[in-house]
Amino acid sequence: MNFSHFLAVFKTILPRTGLYQQLLQKSFLALSISLLLFTLIGTKTLALLPSPWIVIDGVSNHREREVATAWISEVQSILNSKEFYENLTSLDKTYPFVYLRDNIIGTVSDVADIITLRAPNLRAVRTPMAIVGGIDTDYAFGGWTGDPLHEGDSSTSLTIGRTHLKRYFSQNQVEKSCAINTLAHELSHLIVTDQKLILHALTDTGITPPSRPINAIASYLIGTTAQCTWLEKANRLEPKNFPECVAIFGTLNFNSLRCNQFNNTSPLQLRPSLPPAAKPSWER
Repeated sequence: MNFSHFLAVFKTILPRTGLYQQLLQKSFLALSISLLLFTLIGTKTLALLPSPWIVIDGVSNHREREVATAWISEVQSILNSKEFYENLTSLDKTYPFVYLRDNIIGTVSDVADIITLRAPNLRAVRTPMAIVGGIDTDYAFGGWTGDPLHEGDSSTSLTIGRTHLKRYFSQNQVEKSCAINTLAHELSHLIVTDQKLILHALTDTGITPPSRPINAIASYLIGTTAQCTWLEKANRLEPKNFPECVAIFGTLNFNSLRCNQFNNTSPLQLRPSLPPAAKPSWER
């Protein structure tokens, strides 16, 4: 029964006088609101990633902690947004074969279900993050201590070089968006498939080629989608150019050498003068 049909039937049975009518009217109002809310958001609700998901464990000063806190909060807000989910799932046909983990090949829809915690038996592991090195330290990696296959004997960690914090603090929107990319990528590795053990839902490929051809690696696709969604929300990227933005910054690796190739007005477009795309890890 649709809402209009329900309304028509209700009007034919509603008594016209007395307390009974008032009670029914109040009930009808509550039901109407519930139906309206379900119609508007019932099928759009996303599972929210936990916050704070990342705990800042090592920084050099209070200002750095403030910037890192804002960075983490902004990335989590992007990953929890309807725009991110819709942008990601719009790529389903563009990238039909996506590497998830352990030579498991899935779809963009699989990736969306994992990063939004819609897939069953997933959890996001609360993880300490340390900012390390100098402003030219550009590595970023997650890991664990102990044995991830034994309950209670391991914990995750996240180490980020200061290059990425510098990018987040940049006044250049594209460079800042690259910091969004990096942290979103690393956060994707902190979702696990077991309620007790550290079994990652998404991993990079490493040096061994995938068992069959792929178009994207889930963790890099998530990072780039988060980056380009942020640029959209900052009015730096038109929605129609979202797929090209994803191609610019990569789905098999992060094309970080392209981060400083755009000023705040230059169009985000592929062009011959851009540095070449970074090779996948198994080709380096």
